[in-house]
Amino acid sequence: MNQAASSQYTDRVSTGVLLIVIAGLLFAVQDGIAKYLSMLYAPIVIAWLRFVAQTLMLGAIYGPKLKRDLFKTRVPRLQFYRALCMAGANLSFLVALRYVPLGEATAIFFLAPMIVMLLSNVFLGEAITRFQWFSIALCVFGVMLIVRPGADIFSWFAALPLLSAVFIALYQMLTRRVMATDHAVSSNFITSLMCVGILGVAQPFFWVTLPLSVWIIIAIQAVFAMVGHLFMTHSYRFASAAVLAPFTYFQIVFSALVGAVAFGHIPDLLSAVGITLVTLGGLVLVLRLRQPKIEE
Repeated sequence: MNQAASSQYTDRVSTGVLLIVIAGLLFAVQDGIAKYLSMLYAPIVIAWLRFVAQTLMLGAIYGPKLKRDLFKTRVPRLQFYRALCMAGANLSFLVALRYVPLGEATAIFFLAPMIVMLLSNVFLGEAITRFQWFSIALCVFGVMLIVRPGADIFSWFAALPLLSAVFIALYQMLTRRVMATDHAVSSNFITSLMCVGILGVAQPFFWVTLPLSVWIIIAIQAVFAMVGHLFMTHSYRFASAAVLAPFTYFQIVFSALVGAVAFGHIPDLLSAVGITLVTLGGLVLVLRLRQPKIEE
């Protein structure tokens, strides 16, 4: 590769990294808004409104181009299971945010890639190397430090971010199957629309009239989420998933900062060590996966 091509490649990768880091910041701020709202109103209402806003935005952006294809799927049952997992992940995480600090909850949630690995081993027979086991052990030990007896978050509520991670892991495994037959945009729209229906069933039991200020905050949250997803999607136009994966863990750091600034929560020493270990475990895993495979 000559110097000009090398410089161009570096610029493209730098752009991709910048986009994925900004996306992580936007997701952290969005989660901070969700935590604030979930402390005031029933989390199932906030989750439902999030999917309503997301569905409307996706419909407005892609509907004119895709028209009926926006609703097209060859695997409706898998799409429904996928929507159940997404609704469960969002609801359990929002309930957790009522009781668990944002940084710690996000760190626990980032166990999802490890859970995907374990589920792939159990259900798909995919082998797990010794190095991958080490990464899993590092993350699990980090979570144990975060939710240890005596910690501020030591309660059954600390299990909710882990439950959310399990739902997301199942969602990601189902996505593998769905993407083999369905368009990515239509899949996201169908999932969002189904989540509106799934969570909408419970709204008569939890709904309260929301003031205009809350509607504005919800709209801002939806914009943060949409822009974050757009930045994340476009980042992969400039760099590969293997290059960008380590930088997704910046979201844990941003979430801890949002928790400190917005809610005045500073993790204690052991919790900070736990958050660091979870981040390192994930980074070690994705960096290792970028290397050429060797015999383990």
